[in-house]
Amino acid sequence: MAAPPAPPPITRIVEVPTVERLTLPPDLLTCADAPAPPGDGATQRDAALWVADLHAAHADCAARLAAVRERVTPLKEMTP
Repeated sequence: MAAPPAPPPITRIVEVPTVERLTLPPDLLTCADAPAPPGDGATQRDAALWVADLHAAHADCAARLAAVRERVTPLKEMTP
């Protein structure tokens, strides 16, 4: 009695991922410096202006970070 024929070989197609280096614009990699706090003898106006400048520096950094996040987060992770 002859042996049954061998099953056909299993063929698997495997995609090899490619890695691309992400380049970010230099202006997205630095934030505005936080302002120095007002010194001795500062008025409430000086303190209020400092808080406004501090908020602006934070907003600048948060916006740049959001732009970086948008570029490095894969689209499938961004969709709900």
